[in-house]
Formats: sequence, C-alpha cells, structure tokens
Amino acid sequence: MSKLFTSFSILLLFLSFAPAQLKAQVIAGTGNYEMCYGMPVAMPVFVQNMNSVDTLKLVLQYDETVLDFVEYFAFNSALAGGTFSIDQQEDALVINWARGTGATIESDTLVWLRFKGLVGSTTL
Repeated sequence: MSKLFTSFSILLLFLSFAPAQLKAQVIAGTGNYEMCYGMPVAMPVFVQNMNSVDTLKLVLQYDETVLDFVEYFAFNSALAGGTFSIDQQEDALVINWARGTGATIESDTLVWLRFKGLVGSTTL
C-alpha cells in the first residue's frame, strides 16, 4: 500500500509542475500568387492566433531558380521595439523576431515580401 501511495504522490507532484499547454497554435501563410518573368510581386505573410508571442521564427521554403527574393517591407506595428530580420538561405527565407515582452496579432499581415518571377513554378 505504501508503494502505491508513494507512486501516486510522485505522479501528483509531477503533474503539478507540468508546463501549461498552448490554447491556440499560430497559423502563418502567404496565399497563392502568379507572376510573370522579371516582374516583381509583393505578397503578404499572414498570421493568426499570435497571442503574447515574444519570439518568432518562420521558415519559408521556395525554389530560388524560380523566384528571386527582392526585399521585405511594412512589418506589423505590433512588432515595434523588437529585433526583426529576414535572412536568405539556400531555398528559404528565415523570418526572425524577438522582444522582451510578447506581441499579439489576432489576424493580420506580419510583413510584406517582394519577389521577382524567374521561370517555372514553386510554392512558398
């Protein structure tokens, strides 16, 4: 009986220190776009359910033989006061943002990205 009581006590202790689960998952996306060769196209990166987030990392993969990343602009004002960067890696853009206090974006544009179409098709 004492083993059962000890096991139950340890389990209860473990559960009392278990981390809280997230209530909603952040959703991000760009939508679908068509573009012509050599023509720049701006597309928004949308986010939903971004509640009290203090660190963000999004990796957008694409075929760099089909799209040429030109620039980013107009990032959401809720991200002000933080460190924002977009790094271009092989076949991917990595969006990083961090701040000491959390930001909330219920459903809005995170940042705009401008690409130039090359040849073929790809997903982002």
